[in-house]
Amino acid sequence: MIHFVLLISRQGKVRLTKWYSPYSQKERTKVIRELSGLILTRGPKLCNFVEWRGLKVVYR
Repeated sequence: MIHFVLLISRQGKVRLTKWYSPYSQKERTKVIRELSGLILTRGPKLCNFVEWRGLKVVYR
């Protein structure tokens, strides 16, 4: 099941968000901050799949 779609630039700026599960505004901000920090610090040769809070995150 897809919970959300986030498009974040390499500089960390949020370009698009679409939420398919109910999240409060505080939770949304926390999710965006945690995921952008996690993904932007990963190396370019690592796999594009990450386990995060029991969810599978796919990024490019």
